[in-house]
Amino acid sequence: MRLFADTLNNNRITRYLKRIRNSLLNSYFLGQSATYKSKQIEELVNSPALVFCIAFNKPVCIQIMVDCWSTFAKDTELVVVDNSTNSNSREEIRKICKTADIHYIGLPKNPEWHPNRSHALAMNWIYYNFAKKMTPKSFGFLDHDCFPFAEFDLNRKMENKIIHGEKRISEKKHSIWSLWAGFCFFKYSFTKDKKLNFTHSIELGLDTGGSNWSVLYSCLNVADANFANTHNGASFASSWEFNSIIDHCVHIGSAAHLTKSKKMTYADLTKLIHYLNIQMNSFSTAK
Repeated sequence: MRLFADTLNNNRITRYLKRIRNSLLNSYFLGQSATYKSKQIEELVNSPALVFCIAFNKPVCIQIMVDCWSTFAKDTELVVVDNSTNSNSREEIRKICKTADIHYIGLPKNPEWHPNRSHALAMNWIYYNFAKKMTPKSFGFLDHDCFPFAEFDLNRKMENKIIHGEKRISEKKHSIWSLWAGFCFFKYSFTKDKKLNFTHSIELGLDTGGSNWSVLYSCLNVADANFANTHNGASFASSWEFNSIIDHCVHIGSAAHLTKSKKMTYADLTKLIHYLNIQMNSFSTAK
């Protein structure tokens, strides 16, 4: 069955029809209005640095994110953009943001069922309906389960650079790459005239954001990129399991704080952040 599905998905006619379908859904979704915007959101026009965190049904992730942001973020504004399918989760996330005085946007109902395509639609909506109107100096995306555990200063990371993020190599050709959608940042002056599209690309062997290869990454001088240092979480001896360390952020991964069927609680995540902060020096030298 898997072989049949793979053969069908790689069929040229199937890919052509899916591209048309995805394009139509993208156009439809971009035309939809936000369900909610926090009152202070318009204050972000011309911000030096904006980071968009796409929430998805996990209020505990957003609670940890806003806690980490208040502790470690420097000169960088956080905007929680809610792509949750559960109405109770949306309400809880909105309240968390309001209490923490964090900017919040509720996305319209996402028509996609596949996580990657849903995430891509959310990123496209944010870029075209918000980032282009706010015209920040720098902007980017951080997964809702990718938490800073030390200073996070996007301005410093983007100094004399055009992009910053975790580089992901194509499964089909090693000369092709994109930035992981959960940790990717851009100079707006470089992207403003480009037709960005954060969908994945099966043809290029790239995950979410891979469709930006031709319009963005392929025409970039690598010297203008600040690629993150990434280390597999399994290479660190600790009482907690996590996917990876990306610079000074920890990506929990595995369906947002689920590791080997064990759900990590708020207390667990808080302890993990504290542990990583103490161990920070070892992460900068790890191989």
